Amino acid sequence: MGQVGFFSALLWYPVGSPALLHSFFSTVCLRLEEGVWGLRFPVLMGDLYSGVVEKSAVPQAIQENRHVSREFARMPPEWMIWDCENPASPVPSEYRLSGSARCLLDCFMTSQGEYLSEMLGRALAQACDEGQAIRVMGIDEIIQNE
Repeated sequence: MGQVGFFSALLWYPVGSPALLHSFFSTVCLRLEEGVWGLRFPVLMGDLYSGVVEKSAVPQAIQENRHVSREFARMPPEWMIWDCENPASPVPSEYRLSGSARCLLDCFMTSQGEYLSEMLGRALAQACDEGQAIRVMGIDEIIQNE
């Protein structure tokens, strides 16, 4: 699969590789949820990870994303987890950041050079404003559905 991103209200918010998005969820699980997937953030970790947040759950997803962002901003970049099922697996070299990373937020940059959590926040806000669901989709899926 090529790029993945968030799709809502006919707008595409590209994240980048599926592996980076999985790493984001893995880091949330192991660093913020005591290793129990969805313990604190059921909408982000359950609904969004599964592919869709229905419009009724979007406001909760916005709040959960804000909490994740605040907590990641206080954690060192070395705490990035590549894969929660194999937490000792190293982060691939193309995703390792130079000494400029100050916190975990810096580890999750989209293919557009934007913080993943900020871009997700914009996508969720747009979905909320439009009364729409938000989906995780690959660029290939979007092209096929046009």
